[in-house]
Amino acid sequence: MNAKYLLLACVLPLIPACAFETKSSSNPPPKELPKPSTDFTNDKIYPSSSAQDDGTNLTVYAALLGAGKFLQLAPTDRLVAKIGTGPELVLQSQGQTYDPHYSGAVPSSKEAVDVILTLDREGTANDAKVTLHLPAAFDLDGALPSDIKQGGAFELAVLPAPVKNDGIYWAIFEGDCVVSGATALGTITPAGKLSFTTNTTTVKKDGAASCTATVKVQHVLTGTADDVFINPSPLDAVGVRERRFTATLAR
Repeated sequence: MNAKYLLLACVLPLIPACAFETKSSSNPPPKELPKPSTDFTNDKIYPSSSAQDDGTNLTVYAALLGAGKFLQLAPTDRLVAKIGTGPELVLQSQGQTYDPHYSGAVPSSKEAVDVILTLDREGTANDAKVTLHLPAAFDLDGALPSDIKQGGAFELAVLPAPVKNDGIYWAIFEGDCVVSGATALGTITPAGKLSFTTNTTTVKKDGAASCTATVKVQHVLTGTADDVFINPSPLDAVGVRERRFTATLAR
C-alpha cells in the first residue's frame, strides 16, 4: 500500500493505484524514468494521498500519476499540506527513482482535522486540492487479545465507541509468519465493540505456525478531491487514525 496510501491502497478497498499492473515477462522492458509533472495538466493527473496519525506523528503522504504512471514533481510544482489552522507543510521526496512519493510530518494531535493537500503550480491562480478528513483519535480500552487464531474472531473495545457509517475500521496484521497484506474488516457489535474475523489464510502455509504479530487498528475516512483531477471510484484519498497492539497469531 508506497504512496503509503498506495500502500494502504493495496490493503484497503480504496485503491485504484494498484490497478496499474505490469505483465510479467522473461525479458521485461527497461524501466522508464517518470515524466515531470509539468507535462500534465491537472485534469490529466490522478492524485494518491493520505494523512495518517499513529499517535506519535501525523504524516501526509502523496504521489501523482499520469497516464497510469508515476510522475516526478517538477521544480515549479509543489505538494503543500495545510493541517487545520496550522502552518503549511511542503512535502519532500522520499527518494524513489521510478515511483516517486512525497511526505511530510508534524507531531500527532487528538482532534479531528481536515488536511488540505494542494498541487501548487507556479503561475496558476487556482491550484487543485485534495481534502483528507482525519478522524479524531481513539483508544483501545480494556483487555486486549493475546492470542489470535487465523479464521477466528476477536473483539476490541474502542473509546469513543465506533459509530455506524462513520468510515471504516480495519485490523492490519504484520509479522514474520503473516501473509503480506493480511487484514480484517471491523464490524460493530450490539454492545458497541468492534469485531474482527481473520482470514483462514492469514498465516503463511510454509514456515512457523505462529509468531508475534503487530495488529494495527485503523479508523479510515475517505477524502474528497477537486473535480479537475481524475477522480477514480472510490477515491484514493484517506485520513487514517491508528493504534497498535501485539498478539500471538497462529494457524
